[in-house]
Amino acid sequence: MKRNIMKRAHELARTMEGDYRARMSLALRIVWEEKKVKKIEKKLENSSIVKLGNHESKILEYGVAYIHRKGTVELVPEKETEKAVYLRYSGYGAEIDFDTEEVVEVFEEKYVTKAAWLPKSQIFVGDSHIEVPRWIAKRSEIFSFAAEK
Repeated sequence: MKRNIMKRAHELARTMEGDYRARMSLALRIVWEEKKVKKIEKKLENSSIVKLGNHESKILEYGVAYIHRKGTVELVPEKETEKAVYLRYSGYGAEIDFDTEEVVEVFEEKYVTKAAWLPKSQIFVGDSHIEVPRWIAKRSEIFSFAAEK
């Protein structure tokens, strides 16, 4: 692995001008940065997107009824730590009949608040969304309001 990094750095250094030590130093920095970017891209390749703000979704279950969720997905800045962010969903869930679209049952106690700690090293936080690896979304039970890519 380090051998490939050195080969790539030498290739880059040969294309630059000036003192070879300085060129090699700069090339090594560039190659290590490329490696970091590739590592992050690989992590997020198999991820789900969680949109922040108001959320509403209908999920078909068993072909008989929909589960309707309506609420807010937000990051809680007061609970953020150096290594993790706190994601909270506040809202309600209801079972809606497939044919008549009437509310069968409301699950307010069950879906009032769902929350999860997400490690900063595994996620990407954008302005209006968060990219979360699917395994974390399933483990944290946030896959129910996360969209697939």
